[in-house]
Amino acid sequence: MTPRLAPALTALTAAALAAAVLGGCQDSAPPAASATPTPPTTSAAPSPTATTPVTAEAAARTLARQLQGRPLDITYRIKRSNPDQPAGLVRIQRVGQRYRVDVTRGSSTSSLRTAPRGLVSCLRTPNDRSCFLVAKPGDRPPALFNPGVQRIITSVMPALAKGSASVRRDGSWRARQDYGRATCFTVKGKNIDDGRYCLLNDGRFAGTPVYVSYRSGRLVAISIDAHVAPGFIVSPVKPTPLPS
Repeated sequence: MTPRLAPALTALTAAALAAAVLGGCQDSAPPAASATPTPPTTSAAPSPTATTPVTAEAAARTLARQLQGRPLDITYRIKRSNPDQPAGLVRIQRVGQRYRVDVTRGSSTSSLRTAPRGLVSCLRTPNDRSCFLVAKPGDRPPALFNPGVQRIITSVMPALAKGSASVRRDGSWRARQDYGRATCFTVKGKNIDDGRYCLLNDGRFAGTPVYVSYRSGRLVAISIDAHVAPGFIVSPVKPTPLPS
């Protein structure tokens, strides 16, 4: 291992955010609406038709679909369950299939970004900037360089939009600033991170996950923007291929 690579790997490992499984019960079918008895007289007005409640899956699908295809720049504050583990900030930027995730703790920021050559992981400290080509296009990032939180946008939200996840209503969340109220769902499914996801109900950022909870900790949105800078995936320095 090269001298330049060793400290970068150490810092990137410390910056990774693991998403643990959040247990939850399966969604149960809503109770059937009771029929309204027909009045004996023919002159009475007909009884109104009962409205079927919107299922959790349908509600989550409607919200998640509003996020599909929109540029997104969202910053979360990390709140870890273990007080001995450091907190920090996570910023996720996405345009189409391209994304960038920055994890900041103290004065160090590690990032994972898509690039024409594949996935690039970078580390920025007060004294150094280094980038490594860690995966080919279409491949998954190695565990050491995988912050994991990008799956909120790349895996969980698409699964909700397609209706391919198990969903249970789980209360609501009042987002910071003027973003409004979010509806929360406990989500479980294949190839996604099980957890509690709270999606904004309406407004220009409708469908955005503003609160995410796992057993390992929580992500609380502190800023949302629909504008993403054109060069958001450009590496600060030329990426170095990992040694074989």
